[in-house]
Amino acid sequence: MIESPLSDSERNLREIIIDQVDKIVKQELLKDKLLVFINGDIKPSTMGVCHIYWEKMKGLLKEEYNITWASPRDENPFTMYN
Repeated sequence: MIESPLSDSERNLREIIIDQVDKIVKQELLKDKLLVFINGDIKPSTMGVCHIYWEKMKGLLKEEYNITWASPRDENPFTMYN
């Protein structure tokens, strides 16, 4: 049996770091896709832009990744967002 040069805790930490980097990369790619969708629809200074962004993000996540995502408004219905 060949022993790994890393201890169990080092392997676990390495896996956690790789997972986090993978999540960040996926988020950046998703953000780029969403910006392409949004750029044609609204201007960044438009009031309520976050609601449009969240709805497009929710649809894209469901469509492409089968993820049911809750926007900040969904999570906090009594909070006003601009």
